[in-house]
Amino acid sequence: MPNTLDDFIQTIIDSEPTPVLPISGVKRCHILLPDTPKPIGGVAYGDQYYSYVMAYAEEAAAQRGAARLVSKGEKVLLTTNARQLILWVMEPNAQKADALPILPMREVKRCHVSVPDLPKPIAAVVHNDKYYSYLMAYADKAAAQRGAQRLLKKGDQVLLTTTPRRLILWVHEPEAQKA
Repeated sequence: MPNTLDDFIQTIIDSEPTPVLPISGVKRCHILLPDTPKPIGGVAYGDQYYSYVMAYAEEAAAQRGAARLVSKGEKVLLTTNARQLILWVMEPNAQKADALPILPMREVKRCHVSVPDLPKPIAAVVHNDKYYSYLMAYADKAAAQRGAQRLLKKGDQVLLTTTPRRLILWVHEPEAQKA
């Protein structure tokens, strides 16, 4: 991290310019951030979501803005359209707005429940006074969201939780009793 203004300016001069992508190279979307109650405009690029920072008329100014954020440890993206360059910052905790929210395991309580159609108690969690039984674990977010969407289309209520290594899909058990 630069200590003086001269060091900061030299860091910006020495840094590689951020590549500029055509706006058609990213997918526009709305994203949810953990600390924001409503979706905001963003873009998806690769497996990451980016939020809007600023629009620039000149590439040199856009590159300076990108370099400032990069020097602070941020990952950025620059896009261009016919009139301007747009600076975006990566949001590692963002979720696509139409995606099912993913809860940390600390927000649910683990338990076992009995359901009428199974002879033995099963692993479950309680969230908002509803029981959800374990259905499946996923290694990546996209697969977990697809699994959740399939069940939602069938009319099931589902819950997604995250652990350090995987995402877990839970399905609501309306007739469950705590075991």
